[in-house]
This record gives sequence, structure tokens and C-alpha cells, in this order.
Amino acid sequence: MQNGLEPASVTIRDVARAAGVSITTVSHVLSGHRPTGELTRHRVLAVVEQLNYRPNRVAQSLATRHTRTVGLILPDILNPFFPQLVHAIERSAIHAGYRLLLCHTDSLESLERECLEDLVARRVEGVIYMRGTAAPNPVLERLAEEHFPLVVLDEEVPGLVAPGVYAMNRLGGRMAARHLWQLGHRDVGVIGGPRGLVSVCDRVQGFQETYRRLGAPVPEERTVFTGFSVHGGQEAGRGLLLRHPELTAVFAANDLIAFGVIQAARELGRSVPGSLSVLGFDDVTTAAMVDPPLTTVRQPIRRMGSEAFRLLMGQVRGTWEPVRRQLPTRLVERGSTAPPERVRAVSAAGGATPPRSPGA
Repeated sequence: MQNGLEPASVTIRDVARAAGVSITTVSHVLSGHRPTGELTRHRVLAVVEQLNYRPNRVAQSLATRHTRTVGLILPDILNPFFPQLVHAIERSAIHAGYRLLLCHTDSLESLERECLEDLVARRVEGVIYMRGTAAPNPVLERLAEEHFPLVVLDEEVPGLVAPGVYAMNRLGGRMAARHLWQLGHRDVGVIGGPRGLVSVCDRVQGFQETYRRLGAPVPEERTVFTGFSVHGGQEAGRGLLLRHPELTAVFAANDLIAFGVIQAARELGRSVPGSLSVLGFDDVTTAAMVDPPLTTVRQPIRRMGSEAFRLLMGQVRGTWEPVRRQLPTRLVERGSTAPPERVRAVSAAGGATPPRSPGA
């Protein structure tokens, strides 16, 4: 009990009286649908916390037709990148008084369509959509045409006119290339994720463009594609290293693929980073925990999630524009990359290491 009132018996009228404002003002502060002064907002929220006021969400939904829920579609719950995004979105949602309805598609085209239809049937106020397949999605296209509150997150959908939040994937590929080049790697391989995804294309092209510009283009046969998984990385990495034993470094389009490449290298008797440098993309929570800790390109996961939710709430509250937010990536250097053996041998003998290119 606080201030003589049981939490269950505290009403919006009690909050308004204690804060010295109208019931309407309290409603606006709690819903966020109308602007209020910052001092008033803080005073109302302080009273809400002091009295332990809990709005009746069911009654609110019936009265306003607002369910205070948003849908979230994700392609792979086993990939730690996506739970990290979910956590960031959920924190923003809870702060705004919303709850998430999650729908896992396992990167299946049919499930992506079914999830969208199901979430709309459940009267969510908007959807954050994370694509897992390159196939067209007519349900998504229809929702975008109708201006249903929708934000595309992480993976772009070509031709779709809808707000979206993405990492600067091409920039990340360039960062990976510059890092390996500056270490002295000239014989490199690339393992991309699923073909047809814009993020994969951008990461691979960013890497290849940089090596080409620096004068050491990556031959086509040294670039392969696989699924975003440890198993996919292991299989692709084993095949690439067997066909091209001269490789001194591999760039993987995500961290799970990179983990698999490290496993494949060890199976073939190659140490990381002694005999082979491996560089990933995403910086999932486990990237710093593997042996050796993974050098990777970090996506701003928390910021991507919170920005996606902010854009969604703007649409829910009546503001719609096809905003395309691209957030910067950055390289995180850890223990899985090092100069190649020949460079270390030259350095140990007192010779000069390959100069860093001005364009690198």
C-alpha cells in the first residue's frame, strides 16, 4: 500500500489529482499520442510510479481500439544477432507501454506471409519486419501500399516503399578489406551468406571493390555463398581452403559463418590466426567468447532496434514517410586476425613489411 491506496484501486483520477493535472493530460502522457510539456510529463510519471498505478489495458483497448501491441517478424531465432535485436526493440516497446508479439519464420517464404497475415488478424498496431528470404512477399507489398504501420529492419526489400533501418553493409565490407590488406593479406577468400539478400551483396561487393581498387582483385572462384550458419560456414570454409590452400585470410558475411570457417581450418590443421586469419560480420555476443576471439564488423544492434521502434511509433501516431535509415558499422579487432606467416617471417628477419596503401 502506498499513500493509503492499494495499487489495484488506484485510478487515473487519483493520478490526476495527485499530479495537479487533468485526467486528459494523464491519458496523453501515458499514451504518448499527444505532446505534453516535459515538466508535466515528468511530474505525472513520478506520481504514476509513486502510486504504483497500472492502467487497465483491456479496457483501454476496447475503448480506443488500440491493442498496445506490435508484431515482430524474425527469420532465425538461433542466430544470436536476432535475439539481440529483439531485446533492443522490446526495451523500447516496454518503455512506451507496448508489448511484442514475436513470429519466427525460419527463413521460409510461406511462413513470412502467414506471420504477417496472423499478426494483422490479431490487430497489432504495427509490424517490424526482418526478412529471411529473397522471395517476393505479396502480403508485405499490400500492407506497404495501404500504409499499414510497417518498418523493415536489417534486410532491405528492393522496390518496397516503406520505412527501413539498416546497417551500412557495404561500408562494413570495405572496413574488413582494409583491415586484412593492412595486415599484409593478398591471397584472400570470401564466404557470403544466402544469395539474393541485399545485405550479403553489399558486404561482399564492398570487400571486393576495395581489394580491386588496391590492386589485388579477388578471383571469382575464391568467393562462395552459403547459409547464415556455423554448419554452412564449416562446409563452405572446408571446400574453399581445400581448393585454395594458398589463402591466408577469409572474410565471412556473418559471425556464424566465421565460427564455422575457424572449425574447418582446425580440421585441416591450420591454426587461426597463425596460418589463417578469419574476419566476421555482426559482432554477436559470442564473438568475443570464442577461441580465438573473433575480429568482426560490428553492427549497431541496439541502435537499429530502438530506431526501428521509433519509426514504427511515428506511423502509429500518424506520421508516415518512406525514411531509409543507414547506421554506421565499425571494425572490432580481436585475436582471429594477424599478419600472414610470410609477413611475420620478413619482420622477424628485420626486413620491411608491405607498406600500407594510402587508399586502404
